[in-house]
Amino acid sequence: MKDSIYPALQLTDACNKRCRVCLRVPGEKVHHLDRETFSRYLADLDRLSTVYPIGFQFVTGGEPTLWKDDGLDVADVLSALSKTGKIRSITMPTNGKRLENRDFAETFLEKVSCGVDHPVIIGLSVAEYQENLIDGKCLALDHLLAHTEKPGHNILPVALVTLFKKDETDQILKKNYPGVFQRVTPFAPMGAGENEIEECPSLSLGDSDKKGLGAFYPYFKKDVTGRLSIRDDEFDAMPNREIMNRLSLFAHCGRSPFVDNAWHYCLPFRENPDFDLAKVGEMKEDTLERFLETMPFLQRIRTMGVIDAALSYRDRLTRTTRDKLDYLENPDHRVSVAYRGCMVCKELTQFGIWDEIRTLT
Repeated sequence: MKDSIYPALQLTDACNKRCRVCLRVPGEKVHHLDRETFSRYLADLDRLSTVYPIGFQFVTGGEPTLWKDDGLDVADVLSALSKTGKIRSITMPTNGKRLENRDFAETFLEKVSCGVDHPVIIGLSVAEYQENLIDGKCLALDHLLAHTEKPGHNILPVALVTLFKKDETDQILKKNYPGVFQRVTPFAPMGAGENEIEECPSLSLGDSDKKGLGAFYPYFKKDVTGRLSIRDDEFDAMPNREIMNRLSLFAHCGRSPFVDNAWHYCLPFRENPDFDLAKVGEMKEDTLERFLETMPFLQRIRTMGVIDAALSYRDRLTRTTRDKLDYLENPDHRVSVAYRGCMVCKELTQFGIWDEIRTLT
């Protein structure tokens, strides 16, 4: 049995909110997964699970609670995934807007609880830009918690807290909802938020200064010291480039394929058709291995880390591309720490560095 994979199944791009810093691109064409494609996805999972354990299944959007197709809704999707018996855990994030309606929340959460064979993690996004924490209270979270008071419930609520550099959302939640587990992540400059780098917890790859982490500092420090098995003082002294490079090896590096109508190597490469692993329903047991055989630089990412993989080709790159690599490591340039190295990979993609490296391999 090989390493686990952690697929992210995107049901829809549709959303019922218009957050000022939405991670999606404004005006993006709406993606909608139909029932037939979902059935093919279940067949893929059945085939793949003989080779790869399915670590956890991420069901996402847009806003997944909006999804419906041919008589199915997202509760039916969660139930069907659970009943495959192939998945260790299922997580679904939501902005919570529909859960603010008590009747919808009660009906939906009851249907999910009754339809799954093991607990489903429902992650409620709580953030300054979501505008859903009013006077310290979150209505959607209140309705989630009310459901968990019922006997036999199969819902595990988690507050998905996205922190800006200057932010107290986590502390407010800790005070008013002390029993709720928080998964705290830094704001990522994607979509409508691409120009918000000043508000993002970020690091320069050219020095060891950690001030750019702001309110996210204690969470990042705990994550790094735990994953890299280093002391607190080593964390403060370690060059930021080394931290982000080593963390990238913990970001699954292709073991978290992004799935809409196709299986993609990972999110930064989603828009490049060359990085489609397969169409849904066509994912074979050896697809990932065959794909990596044609992408040796991706094999380097998986073994060396994203930055060292890029630098290992440096002497073979054009002057222009070497200048882009140097810019990435300039002390004045900062990179978001979201997704443990994925944002570095995203910049390498946007700079065209990976495209040039592909021509060398």
